[in-house]
Amino acid sequence: MLKVLIIDDEESIRDSFSFYLEDLNYTVFTAENGERGVELFKDILPDIVLVDLRMPKMDGMEVLANIHSSSPETPVIVISGTGEINDALEALRAGAWDFLTKPISNLGVLKHAIDDKLKKASLIRDNKQQLKDLKYSNDQLEKMAKEAWDAKREAEASNRSKSEFMAVITHDLRTPLNGISGLTDLLLMNSPTEKQVKYLNMIKTSGNNLLSLVNNILDYSKIEANKIKLEQIEFNIRDLLKEIIDHIFTIADEKGLKLELEIDENIPEIIIGDSSRLRQIVTNLLSNAIKFTETGFVKVGISLKEQKNKSAEFQVIVEDTGIGFDQSKALILFEEFTQAEQSTTRKYGGTGLGLAIVKKLVKLLDGEISVESEPGKGSTFGFTFKMNLP
Repeated sequence: MLKVLIIDDEESIRDSFSFYLEDLNYTVFTAENGERGVELFKDILPDIVLVDLRMPKMDGMEVLANIHSSSPETPVIVISGTGEINDALEALRAGAWDFLTKPISNLGVLKHAIDDKLKKASLIRDNKQQLKDLKYSNDQLEKMAKEAWDAKREAEASNRSKSEFMAVITHDLRTPLNGISGLTDLLLMNSPTEKQVKYLNMIKTSGNNLLSLVNNILDYSKIEANKIKLEQIEFNIRDLLKEIIDHIFTIADEKGLKLELEIDENIPEIIIGDSSRLRQIVTNLLSNAIKFTETGFVKVGISLKEQKNKSAEFQVIVEDTGIGFDQSKALILFEEFTQAEQSTTRKYGGTGLGLAIVKKLVKLLDGEISVESEPGKGSTFGFTFKMNLP
């Protein structure tokens, strides 16, 4: 039940208000002066206070000041027999929630005032609790966001350190591996026996595979450590693609594969950009296509997708008639150390880094890469890249 505290020096007022409010199921407490009223307020903590303005020992304004300073959310209705506007204004400025004039002939007015102020007090408490809950939630979100940000920075710093370490190690590994490959070539030139040729070729193949792996790790580490800076040089894109085809033609020919090159007639001869990274992307995709194709063809084509002023966007397609894979595996194909099928790794080898590097290099060239494939029918890789025009 709601508690009402009545503070008034007139006994008849206290009694009439008490009887009326008790009939409305309020729990009523009364005090005959201001001092007693303040003491009782601290003891019972009422839901609402009715206080007379003119009282001995401590008047209504002092009572109002005491209550407002300790519990501003408790509604206080000042009831006075003066009816003067200045008294009403002073009381409202001091924190009163309402001002009524005695005598109150219709106690329904009193009930309406009490109900209205209790409702407002309840809304204020609810709003304050909601604001408190909201502030707590915001504080928690800020804390979580800060923790996530700190964790992200630590992870990025850790990744950079790892990438930098791998870049240094792999760079140092290339020197002895190149030495092994060079010495193997020298030994092959010194008229070895047939058996020695076999062993030396095995050493050379293993060394080249290891060197390829080290190069992939080095490239990947550089990309992760943001140490790749794109060159801006003029080059002939038609000549570049022909050089790539000439370089890997022997590998395709040994497998009996037809290697095709299609260049759109709208392709400009000279463009400006990083030719070595473009060469790396195309070579990687063609090498993959040849590796996974036993019969048929491997084809690379380039077309002009869009040209604006001094910049152009190109599209390259690498198509093969190889083993293919389930299209549902397309997304994971560009992840680090991943291949479409485990059986593919066992049969064809590889670390699964090649396409991950290709994807990152394509992104560096402001492009996108995609693939369409079907088991037993082959795959088609397509990527875009942007470069400037002279």
